[in-house]
Amino acid sequence: MTSENSIVITRVFAASADRIFAAWTEPDLLKQWMGPGEVTVSIAEVDLKVGGSYTLVMNDPKGATHIPSGTYEEIVLNEKLAFSWSWTDSEEVTQVSIELRKVDAGETELTLTHTGFAEAGVRDHHEEGWNGCLDKLPSVL
Repeated sequence: MTSENSIVITRVFAASADRIFAAWTEPDLLKQWMGPGEVTVSIAEVDLKVGGSYTLVMNDPKGATHIPSGTYEEIVLNEKLAFSWSWTDSEEVTQVSIELRKVDAGETELTLTHTGFAEAGVRDHHEEGWNGCLDKLPSVL
């Protein structure tokens, strides 16, 4: 679901909340799934504390490098992670949150919300990117 300046994506994964949370916060796991399609992550730096930062170095198949980074704003272990999101080549800073909710034994619902986009085209590009990343997430769960 999208609105004028935000994205909301909800998916159910056959994994526990703690495993999904780890996939979002442990550098070795982030490298394995973060990045849509053939995009890979060569560097993942995580300082997991409120006020701590993260940086990802993403490499696309054409040789381009993309670097998102931000600051952790809210951390509720195995339940919620909220952080700022910006690219090194852009001044725009947006907000991302993931919320985890147990659905059934062994299943967890993840809701990703990304807000603050100034333009629909940028929002749509991020929605495509997040869906591509989430398609790869089960590979580490």
